[in-house]
Amino acid sequence: MAVQIRQWENLANAIIVKAAKDYRAAYRAKKRNPQNIRVNAELRELVRFFTGLWYSELTDVDGEYLVRKLNESVDGRRKEVRPHEVHTA
Repeated sequence: MAVQIRQWENLANAIIVKAAKDYRAAYRAKKRNPQNIRVNAELRELVRFFTGLWYSELTDVDGEYLVRKLNESVDGRRKEVRPHEVHTA
């Protein structure tokens, strides 16, 4: 039973790590070309994931907090960015 729980936790962590990598890549792309429709759509989708029910089922880490930290990691400095500011059309 403990092994199965650990396997589910590993899967949940892998999903979140993949989404975080995708978010960072899209955020970098948005900084290079803010008008890119595809990138903006991807960022909106990822923010919806990080602030949605499924994400909250996978982890107890606050999704808005994680988005801020991901933004900071790309920006290279501490910067307060709200998730709703990331997905402008």
